[in-house]
Amino acid sequence: MKSNFSCEFGRASAAQMKALTERGFDGQGFPVVMIDGMERAGETMVVALHITDDGRGKRILGVRRGATENAAVCAELLADLQGRGLVTAQPTMFVLDAFKAPHAATRRIRSQNVTI
Repeated sequence: MKSNFSCEFGRASAAQMKALTERGFDGQGFPVVMIDGMERAGETMVVALHITDDGRGKRILGVRRGATENAAVCAELLADLQGRGLVTAQPTMFVLDAFKAPHAATRRIRSQNVTI
């Protein structure tokens, strides 16, 4: 049986995650975005991070959960960022790892005539 603290912590964490992943960007653009995945317990979390202008900090823009770091999950994450108001009129440098999925997702988004 979970303790009261554990239940409260779970609710607070879920609320914070929801606020993080649903907040709007209201016309903000980010010149550098890093996309990476981390696997834990058979699931992969794909994260988009904004690298601050001074290069010293990172800010989570969005998160997607999937079975693997695949192109569909990465493309959904990018589409979600655009849907929440991420400005795409300015150039964005994407920092991607060696996995093919983020590369395929950024190409897919671009081929759909969406500027990102």
